[in-house]
Amino acid sequence: LTPAQVKALEAKAKTMVETLNVVQAIAIYEEIYADTQKPKYLYNIGYLYEDTGQLDMAWDFYQRFLLAWPDAPNAKDLQRYLGELKVKLEAEYVLVHLFTKPSGARVTVITSENERRPSSVTPMSTWMPFGEVTLKVNLNGYETLTKAITVQPGKSQRLRMTLKALPKSVSLSAGELPEGARLALDGAEATPIGAGEAVTLEAGKRTLLLTFPDGSQRRYAGEVVDGALVPPLPGDFWAMSAS
Repeated sequence: LTPAQVKALEAKAKTMVETLNVVQAIAIYEEIYADTQKPKYLYNIGYLYEDTGQLDMAWDFYQRFLLAWPDAPNAKDLQRYLGELKVKLEAEYVLVHLFTKPSGARVTVITSENERRPSSVTPMSTWMPFGEVTLKVNLNGYETLTKAITVQPGKSQRLRMTLKALPKSVSLSAGELPEGARLALDGAEATPIGAGEAVTLEAGKRTLLLTFPDGSQRRYAGEVVDGALVPPLPGDFWAMSAS
């Protein structure tokens, strides 16, 4: 975002607040923060949540503000306020500390009432209501993890989750190829390939040139990303064209 665009979005957020469209205002501040990473927008979001009575969400964003700007002019007062707020929240919520290996994963909390809370990045601390809660964890290069937990009244909890890396290569199985078919990978010399033979493609841009005994050819150009071909290999790639 350019400075002018940020200024325009700030003005739009202010208008949303004045017209009581707080949800839209929060979304705008989240958009600005995602681009600028300026902590003041975290504070603005926390303030709006507090203003609408969502104290658990307010605590989350105030805490993120302090982590991002520990020397903020209002840091001491806000830290003291969070201590007071924590006492109120403990009657209905439990503070859960989430860690992932590797860190940096984005976690979305979905309550039993199907309420989706704004996602945050691990390591993170968030208030969760008593009862069943579903966590959806995403990190580029890793499988999406969905985990259901039961939040019970009591002391704060710590939850550690290990993410499974996506395969970096793709394994293809050649179809019902006629004898004499040849395959060239990434411009290399073509070699014979038989029906059902495995072909492994490593991560990155890849080209395939399949030549049939009658001289007809099929070409493919794409990229292996997170263990998948983009775009997918056509379903009829291995099929010899009808003469």
